[in-house]
Amino acid sequence: MNAEQEKDQLRSAAVGIAALRVWLGAWFLLMAALKLPIWGRAFDFAGRLRVWMDLALDHGCHPQYKPVLEALVKYSTGVTWAVTLMEGAIGVLLVLGLFTRVASFGAIFLYTNYWLAAARLGYATAGISITLGVTAACLALANAGMF
Repeated sequence: MNAEQEKDQLRSAAVGIAALRVWLGAWFLLMAALKLPIWGRAFDFAGRLRVWMDLALDHGCHPQYKPVLEALVKYSTGVTWAVTLMEGAIGVLLVLGLFTRVASFGAIFLYTNYWLAAARLGYATAGISITLGVTAACLALANAGMF
């Protein structure tokens, strides 16, 4: 393999990881936007998360994560705002390619918590969290972006 072929392969890999970074950032922006009451409909901001937390506590939470989730239920409004702001910030940083490692570690943190909270709700729920968490880990290792 000559130097020109190696450059082409590296360029292809860089484009692929950048596309993955932008896609994950757009996903985070979409998830944050769906939580906000900006779509012209009445929306119970904290109530929706509270219902999900109660479902996870009753049926799907990892046993070691149950005390954490029980503590968070008391502050569901604040937790909802914190999650929405984190998702929005991570999305913006990933789409723009700024501080991608920091944003990726934030995504890993969020998806690890989502996975632990919904571990027994079904394979699809756990699978999405694991897949997106591994995607964020790949972005953190590749450092796809600036800084």
